[in-house]
Amino acid sequence: MSIDATDIRANLSRALRHRRDPGIVEQLSAISGSSPPPPLRVSGLASCGRKQTFSHQGTKATIPGDESLIAMIQGDWGEEGCRKLLLESGYEFKDAQRELRYSNKAGEEVLRGHIDGLIGVDHGALGTEWALWEMKMMSAFRFKKCNNISDVRISSPEYFTQVQLYMHLLNMDGEKIEKTIFMAVAKDPSAANMGIKGPRLDPIYIEEISYDREVGDMLLQRAEDIYTYSLTGELWPHERNPSKDWDCSERFCEYYSKCNPKTTLRKR
Repeated sequence: MSIDATDIRANLSRALRHRRDPGIVEQLSAISGSSPPPPLRVSGLASCGRKQTFSHQGTKATIPGDESLIAMIQGDWGEEGCRKLLLESGYEFKDAQRELRYSNKAGEEVLRGHIDGLIGVDHGALGTEWALWEMKMMSAFRFKKCNNISDVRISSPEYFTQVQLYMHLLNMDGEKIEKTIFMAVAKDPSAANMGIKGPRLDPIYIEEISYDREVGDMLLQRAEDIYTYSLTGELWPHERNPSKDWDCSERFCEYYSKCNPKTTLRKR
């Protein structure tokens, strides 16, 4: 090891590959029959079900995963910084990165995820009020969209799905969590304000999202359906269309070339 750009780049690449390895090892061991199939991820349940079956069945991705890993690392940095700011503001925190799991009636683990934590306010004799805390780092484009719409259910349905599932699983574990404090931070506040007429956007967006038990039940059913379907070796029906959905493209889907949606959709 040496202190030069080439060596540092090589070592960083190895570190990123190491971060990907645990999931890959889990998938490969499941395919070989040495362990149960890996659970679906809470954070990905709103994504294309067909993509999820590719991943769940251990299909090799056709594009590098470093970009998404870097985004996750940026999220970790932002989460740590925002938590410190909120602690300094007098809020309490607990259960950072607490793991939540859901198993079906057969005892198979279907779903798994980690919460950013619970945020609380001490009301003295009345006890501490707790809510789920979810924090995201956003690109300028996504941050503008989030502010313009002011409803995560519409602007970022994958995040709405994520927090509803977390609240549902927490309540199933005996917690009484009725809302999420959703916080988004602009990765580049200057870029987020380009073209804005009038007051500049605050670099931190905050929204309260109420718990909906019916939505939670519906999402758990989706998880069970995708998990069960994947075990058959078949691919989930198309939910995305390359002519309409940005994430159904070679640039953003690591299974696009194997899925070949333009051809398969044309045959239907």
